[in-house]
Amino acid sequence: MLSTPFHKYGNVCGERDGASSRSDDELDAQNQSRIQDAVKQLQGSLTIVIIAHRLSTVRIADQILVLECGQLVENGTYDDLATRAEGRFRNLIEVRTKAPLCPR
Repeated sequence: MLSTPFHKYGNVCGERDGASSRSDDELDAQNQSRIQDAVKQLQGSLTIVIIAHRLSTVRIADQILVLECGQLVENGTYDDLATRAEGRFRNLIEVRTKAPLCPR
């Protein structure tokens, strides 16, 4: 069972074995925002593992782990990974936004 504050929103994204059973891509904007707010409130008090498709969800993470074929290929903060030349995460951002990132 997910702990508060998720319960105050009801079964926003479905639960299975104590975990969300839907991806963030399946959520409407209002529920996506509620979940992101709840995660922000919990940050620093416990470990939260998020598997996400939306970059807005990934952006709030303290650490991002990039997996490829089950192997860790990159890790770091959003800003670190977004500026890493030839990085897989940076490539994902460029594909999702369909615009190359300018170097900082």
